[in-house]
Amino acid sequence: MGRHNEQGKLVETKNNYHVIYNILKRIGFLTKRDALTVFSSFHEKDGTIYAVGTSIENMKQQENPMYVRANVNMAGWVLKPLEYDPNSTHVTYILSCDPKGVVPKSLVNWFTEQQGMNVRKLGNFVEKKLWNENQDLPPNSDESFLFK
Repeated sequence: MGRHNEQGKLVETKNNYHVIYNILKRIGFLTKRDALTVFSSFHEKDGTIYAVGTSIENMKQQENPMYVRANVNMAGWVLKPLEYDPNSTHVTYILSCDPKGVVPKSLVNWFTEQQGMNVRKLGNFVEKKLWNENQDLPPNSDESFLFK
């Protein structure tokens, strides 16, 4: 589970669309948030991968009165291989959401800063996966080729 997620589950999949339900961990005194999103991904001929999602309503996962339902306007990733370096990828992470309810601006700013770490988490995941497949470098070693 992610740093801010308490629970996540796949509600349903149809074609290339995945409905995902998340309950976010309580932050300070705030009421817990949940979110219901639909995600999909597609690939371009140049190798670029787009993964994008947005909030939806779904009868299989109705709102729970214990949580405030956050609205994800748009969330996604763009992974674009670099033409000049086939072993590198330009990563763009996009998130626009409304946590709903009353949330102090300082907490919103803190959460926003934390979201930038998702790009690093992706890099660490890829690096670990490559190491497990190739056994060349231990993840996050001084010899690491990501995030220098």
